[in-house]
Amino acid sequence: MNARIACGLMLLLGLLGKSVSGQKRLPAQLDSLSGLMKTLTESQNVNQRAEANANFIRLLVQTLKEEGDTLYYLDTLRPMSVLQSPDKLFRILTWQVKMEEGTVRHYGCIIRKSNKARPIVPLFDNSDQLGANEDTALGIMNWLGCQYYDIIQTGKGDKAIYTLIGHDTFEPFSQRKIIETLTFNAQGRAIFGLPLFEDKPTGKLMKRKILEYSKQAVMMLRFVKDKKMIVMDHLIPSNPKNKDMRFDYVPDLSYDAYVWKKNKWVFQSNVNLRNDPDGKTYLAPEQPPVIKK
Repeated sequence: MNARIACGLMLLLGLLGKSVSGQKRLPAQLDSLSGLMKTLTESQNVNQRAEANANFIRLLVQTLKEEGDTLYYLDTLRPMSVLQSPDKLFRILTWQVKMEEGTVRHYGCIIRKSNKARPIVPLFDNSDQLGANEDTALGIMNWLGCQYYDIIQTGKGDKAIYTLIGHDTFEPFSQRKIIETLTFNAQGRAIFGLPLFEDKPTGKLMKRKILEYSKQAVMMLRFVKDKKMIVMDHLIPSNPKNKDMRFDYVPDLSYDAYVWKKNKWVFQSNVNLRNDPDGKTYLAPEQPPVIKK
């Protein structure tokens, strides 16, 4: 493991040992956090980025452990993502750091709601070993790192399932969009990956979906709440000869979706998206197939 990565992980583990409370120092802390975030995202020097990230983790944990409105102010720390679950039981923070040769390392934590303390659960990026793994349940120590930008809740209480949508800058020539599920077991441990994604025609249930595509392309992947579906660009290789080369995949102006049906995400191809007069996106009836003569 890279020494800088190991250092960052050790810092995060060491600082998460216990909860503390103290005087609010939010303005000064936020200025420092913002400065460190700017350095770790914009510096051209990999060592400076690594050092800024280690210092950012240390100060972030101290800030999260304080009482008061700390979490509210963390929304200003862009480009770090701060998402709150719809039931307001936890927040998940994720960000990325550029490494050598165009790769990235993701960092994050889950902040659980508690009456006595604010439990902070670190996430450790294991993407290098996981690859495009879509059929294995994962935990905090082998997280498929990415930066989440949306969270969807289905079910309530101990039956709540959270579906996360994220982006991974990934490699020099390709990037990825990831649809992941998050649940908590009886002991409160985070589990990533439930067999909820049904692909047709096989009907096989996958634990997550990983969509890799060209670094030069822009892919749409978002949740349409009123239709309970996740819509996405359909991807194809720009050169038909590159079927097995995901770095060549680009949108083809058609759309697919995962629709929430019978407690699972069911794949639907060639969905028709239209806009009504109120500007809401909806799923239009399928058009009859074109029969070539």
